[in-house]
Amino acid sequence: MNTTRLLAIAAMLAFTLFVPRASAQDDNASATSPDIAATSETESATSQASAAVAADPVEQSQATAWLPLLGPTFELTSPAQWFVLLVCIFIAVVIGKVIQISLRRAAKFHLDRQCEIRSLALESAASPASLTALAIGLILGLRFIYMEPPVRNFSDDVVTLLLIIALGWFLFNLIDVIHQLLMHFAERTDSKLDDQLVPLVRKTLRIFLVIVFTLVIAQNVFGLDITGWLAGLGIAGLAVSLAAQDSIKNLFGSITVLFDKPFVIGDWVVTDAGGTQVEGIVEEIGFRSTRIRTFYNSRITLPNANLISAVVDNYGLRQYRRWKTHIGVQYDTPPDKLLAFTEGIRELVRTHPYTRKDYYQVWMHQWSSSSMDVLLYIFFEVPDWNTELRERERMFIDIVRLADQLGVQFAFPTQTVHLFREQHPDPDSTHQPNHNPPDNRDTRHAGYHGIRAAQKIIQHQQWLKEKPGPQTYTQFGMTPLDDAGNEKPPETQ
Repeated sequence: MNTTRLLAIAAMLAFTLFVPRASAQDDNASATSPDIAATSETESATSQASAAVAADPVEQSQATAWLPLLGPTFELTSPAQWFVLLVCIFIAVVIGKVIQISLRRAAKFHLDRQCEIRSLALESAASPASLTALAIGLILGLRFIYMEPPVRNFSDDVVTLLLIIALGWFLFNLIDVIHQLLMHFAERTDSKLDDQLVPLVRKTLRIFLVIVFTLVIAQNVFGLDITGWLAGLGIAGLAVSLAAQDSIKNLFGSITVLFDKPFVIGDWVVTDAGGTQVEGIVEEIGFRSTRIRTFYNSRITLPNANLISAVVDNYGLRQYRRWKTHIGVQYDTPPDKLLAFTEGIRELVRTHPYTRKDYYQVWMHQWSSSSMDVLLYIFFEVPDWNTELRERERMFIDIVRLADQLGVQFAFPTQTVHLFREQHPDPDSTHQPNHNPPDNRDTRHAGYHGIRAAQKIIQHQQWLKEKPGPQTYTQFGMTPLDDAGNEKPPETQ
């Protein structure tokens, strides 16, 4: 009922706005009205008070100007009629509250059954229906109250205002239903252009609705002549266009963004628009600005005019996401194991569900201070960063398992201290190599050994049967486990 109270207060404040109209209603209307059944004493009192008010127009106030008109209402209306008015208002408020609660319960009922559109439509009608019931109660109750024609006109205008507000409120909420329907249609298409146009359509409809209902209220309630307003829009439009050049630039900037499509909603972008570097996910493209959600969860608003000439690096349009790293192994790793290890990693890349298969680099690459470094240079074909991190982890774990299968030890920064003792080596002695000379058969055998080790790791993994989907987060709270420590099935939770 907070909205109803605010509307009632607004109606009381609007009371004074009708004073010029009420004073403009001359006494001929009160003389010709069939509803007047006043006595001669009341008429004389009214005329004397009106004459007194008109005699001193400078000092009269809006409140005192209405006092002579409200006097007959209190004098000629019986307590029973006032009681009927209160009963009508009370019944209207109760019925409105019942309708509001019923519609909201019905909305929750449909929402629980995944009928989001119906739920939103019912919720949109809940509060406007309550206000409509109040207006109908006022219409019925005020019929029992005696009022002078200016007061009657004012009360009719207030009721009309409430009905117009209720209708506008409902249509304003109904735009959200239309927006949701359009979003459902947009999600079924591959193009992201409609995803950007739907919020703009929503804003356009809301602005158009507010303008139309403002003009309707101005003409039908306040009695203003809107034709003069519409005629003055040409001159006023020129003045506004000169004063709002930045807004017009932003509007054309939004059109450029929509049709040139340097990015769409959901893209990860880096731009220097506005003189500072901005990085994040595009959330909304509006008429004036584009909103980007940064990775530290703040939201940055960029004027679209700045995006026309700015450099935009769109990470969201990448087909592949590069990953480059080095894997350090110990210096005492035999060449055969090193060959088996690199070939095993290549086999993991060739079989991984999200890696690029036509281009990758896995080689013994460099010597570091405490390790021999294997270059891992691969690409992931994933839809988002969450899935990329998950697939990186999958590759990491499989590489750790492969190293364990082959007996390869990862290196870490170490220092070895050698104690020097001077001695004279035997000139006839020869160096004994630790490794056999290379042989093509041994090289192929080492590669096959690494491939077999990689295949042994992946042969029982679930993704071989079905490619995993993108990474999502749908579970909240503690994971339910049974007594054996396994996750409970959904039907038993």
